[in-house]
Amino acid sequence: MAAPMKGQVCVVTGASRGIGRGIALQLCQAGATVYITGRHMDTLRATAEEAQSRGGQCVPVVCDSSQESEVQSLFEQVDREQQGRLDVLVNNAYAGVLAIINNTKKAFWESPASIWDDINNVGLRGHYLCSVYGARLMVPAGRGLIVVISSIGGLQYLFNVPYGVGKAAFRSDFSSAETTEMSGKCVVALATDPNILSLSGKVLPSCDLARRYGLRDVDGRPVQDYLSLSSVLSHVSTMGWLASYLPGFLRMPKWIMTLYTSKF
Repeated sequence: MAAPMKGQVCVVTGASRGIGRGIALQLCQAGATVYITGRHMDTLRATAEEAQSRGGQCVPVVCDSSQESEVQSLFEQVDREQQGRLDVLVNNAYAGVLAIINNTKKAFWESPASIWDDINNVGLRGHYLCSVYGARLMVPAGRGLIVVISSIGGLQYLFNVPYGVGKAAFRSDFSSAETTEMSGKCVVALATDPNILSLSGKVLPSCDLARRYGLRDVDGRPVQDYLSLSSVLSHVSTMGWLASYLPGFLRMPKWIMTLYTSKF
């Protein structure tokens, strides 16, 4: 099996389950050495064992992304064990789900002010901390890819104010949603793209990356193009009937999305 990332070193935060786990599996399958983080060693070990069965190496590290001392210790370990090498950092750790569920349909002033910390300490703040310490290894080497797993709450109101501040893309059609490993395939494609700098700083929906790199999901399904006009209209109650008549290649222009989600 091809190992396009053999010799590369990666860090994936929040990799015990879900998207983080899927990304770690794909990075190991591509031959990389992958450090995975979470708050419980038992679940991390389970992920690490499956990841290593795919190839590569997987190192589980207990790390709370909201604690700077633990984040610093993580990257010091990577620096020490990998002679300062870090090729890919995937910021995925998030711990705000319970806070969101407990405050659904509440206005921001009706929720406890501490919900900001519950939602953003591990997410937004943790991503920043990891990016700072990760960049300290990447910049001197003149290489490195930092990926932030995010959601559409950064483009329009979703759940609550703290969530909207900390996010930038979300999928609501779970019946045809991609597997968690699809995100991993996207990260592998980005990490092995010789022209990656042309995508630096951009929001990259997985459906766009699937089109760019010719990717299919791990179960063989094509990735749903949730930016196509038919997909967008299928979620509009008064226009859903029109969706089935539109060809799949017609897509929602991003400038329209920008106008729709902007506040003037």
